[in-house]
Amino acid sequence: MKQWILLLLLALPVAAHTVEHKVERHQAVVVTVFLGEELASYSEYEVLAPGGEEPFQIGRTDAQGRVCFIPDKAGNWKVKVAADSQHGLHGVSVDVEVKPDMTVEDSSAPPIATHTRLLVGISLLFGVFGLVTLLRNARSKA
Repeated sequence: MKQWILLLLLALPVAAHTVEHKVERHQAVVVTVFLGEELASYSEYEVLAPGGEEPFQIGRTDAQGRVCFIPDKAGNWKVKVAADSQHGLHGVSVDVEVKPDMTVEDSSAPPIATHTRLLVGISLLFGVFGLVTLLRNARSKA
């Protein structure tokens, strides 16, 4: 009988393990990642805190290609995403500047990145025009 009581007393700490949760509202940073025109859904990512070597957060983007995290200090945060496509693995690194008042700013995208398609289109038009002009000059000389 004493053995059973002793065994039950030793098993009590095992029964005390529970999982709790708390729902809170915080200001979160949301980074949406695209592969061309498509969302980078379920891509692996890691978030690095300012001056941190170890990841602050790791995981996968959601169905909408979003990485969400709540910064706990000001500084330059880095979000690294490895997006897999039919053409292989593509990586992107996004710098997010968290200001002392905890507002954020995307500091990694240069202004030209928003107009890349326009510049490529104009470059193609100039290239085609240049080839047509070169061919016309070659024919007129011959």
